Amino acid sequence: MSPDFSQPEEFAVGDTAKVIRNTLTSTGCLLVVAGLLLWFLIAAGLGAAGMEPPLGQILSALITLAVLALLLALRVAQLRRNLSTAKLVVGPTGLEQHDDWGNVRRLAWDAVLEAGTVRPLKKDAKMIAGNSMAKAVGEAGVNALASAAQSLGSAVGLLGYGEVEFRRNDSPAMRKAYADAFGIGPNGRPLVGIQPFVFDENWTSGRIGAWIGRFRPEILEQARAEIARRGGTGTQPGDAGSGGASAPTD
Repeated sequence: MSPDFSQPEEFAVGDTAKVIRNTLTSTGCLLVVAGLLLWFLIAAGLGAAGMEPPLGQILSALITLAVLALLLALRVAQLRRNLSTAKLVVGPTGLEQHDDWGNVRRLAWDAVLEAGTVRPLKKDAKMIAGNSMAKAVGEAGVNALASAAQSLGSAVGLLGYGEVEFRRNDSPAMRKAYADAFGIGPNGRPLVGIQPFVFDENWTSGRIGAWIGRFRPEILEQARAEIARRGGTGTQPGDAGSGGASAPTD
């Protein structure tokens, strides 16, 4: 902790269990569809092999449940491992968010434009993945552009034109796709959303809020007002949060 705000301060994911729970909930429909498809294929295979109903259906259901349970356990383990690397670094020069896939978003204090809605980046996963449906589904699941920590849904964060670094796939194609999806500012930099709520649900009244109040007090007041307008939760009612950072208002 830097009481005089002279040294950077680092914050880890606040409630890992909640992030994992919300992430799994957001992919629940996909899991159900995959389970039904798997059950149908296994049942058809057992039927073709000569197994009579209802034994074939029962056995296929048991196999499907076992496979889904294994996939769920692997997904939870992956999320726990990845979330352990997610962090927010706040310092005298600005904010730097590291997501669980190694991507980094940087926003200098003077580049923060407003407190607004920051959403998960799931919607653009298909575009990044390419035209292959299998690859698109994979990207939608793991979301290489964003972190699982973003799966809390739409919430109030900080918006501005900063820097994005893709650690695992920092290619011109990835940067162009990101720029096309979220826009480029007058300074030639992409729109960036910083998500303090992932690291502290009560960030406006905690240490993160103290940093913002020190360097951009008007942004902190704007965030508090917006959160109060939404009923004190910071989330956007009725919004599934499937887009990216909302464009700043003029």
